[in-house]
Amino acid sequence: MIKISENKNKLKGEISKFPKVICSTVVRCARRGESHGKIYLVDLNTEKFQEVLDWKEDSISWKERGYDRGLRGIAINSDFIYVASSEKILVFDKTFSLLETIKGNYLKACHEIFIEENILYITSTRFNSILEYDLNSKSFIKGYYLKANKLLRLILKIERKFIEIITNKFLKNIIEDVFKFITSKPKNSKPKLISFDPTAEKGPKQLDVHHINSVWK
Repeated sequence: MIKISENKNKLKGEISKFPKVICSTVVRCARRGESHGKIYLVDLNTEKFQEVLDWKEDSISWKERGYDRGLRGIAINSDFIYVASSEKILVFDKTFSLLETIKGNYLKACHEIFIEENILYITSTRFNSILEYDLNSKSFIKGYYLKANKLLRLILKIERKFIEIITNKFLKNIIEDVFKFITSKPKNSKPKLISFDPTAEKGPKQLDVHHINSVWK
């Protein structure tokens, strides 16, 4: 943990009390059956922390480089705490008792979340999408899909085929760097923003092109 004592002394008289903060973690190297994420309550005044949740969800993809592991974005609305896992949003009360889970057809590799005017905005990274969830009606109301052009989608599909068949980690890294360079060219990366119905069966396909992981309104 980063020591904040020095900063606290400097700010003495300006800030009477630091807030408590909620932190989520991802254990990227965790294997099936192991803990791959936690939630901590951190007291910035005492520099102490408390583990309030140990995440061992087993029904995820255990591919390398993190993938579906861990817990990500956190948002607070009134007396409820919303935490993003890969395929669902966990809803807790202030004691971190799990009240419900929010699931949807287009939630995959969720990262950051944000709440404004009782609308929960969710980044669904694997679908290149941002979803709107109405906290009053408890339903998905709108989705936004950042669609890559056909050439970029084809390039990424070829890359994934190479990654699947090559087992040597060094070669995998080289291939990823080559394709990253190709897809960084402006002519290969210009996307389109398309709205869609997040409750419909027909929507965007899973293909993490733009790695959308933050949302703010």
